Amino acid sequence: MNQYLLKNYPNPFNKEIKIDYKTEKNGHVRLLIINTMGQIVNILVDQHQLAGNYRITWDGTNNDGYKIPEGEYFMQMITDGFSETKKIILVK
Repeated sequence: MNQYLLKNYPNPFNKEIKIDYKTEKNGHVRLLIINTMGQIVNILVDQHQLAGNYRITWDGTNNDGYKIPEGEYFMQMITDGFSETKKIILVK
């Protein structure tokens, strides 16, 4: 079973970042933005998805819709039996 966080661009980003990911098996997918203290800043995806390629755009906001400070963050993809994390950088 292959699940992947593919591309994230542009990185560093200013206004928004596109996140491409792939899942080869139907199942629950979570895509999180996490700060350097390990706190979840935004939950971009938290749902059952069919196998396939996906793209989501994140605008640098938290779950309440407020802009977050510039700095390093991590995007984490979690599915059944799989987790992958990549660093992203928000600049203003």
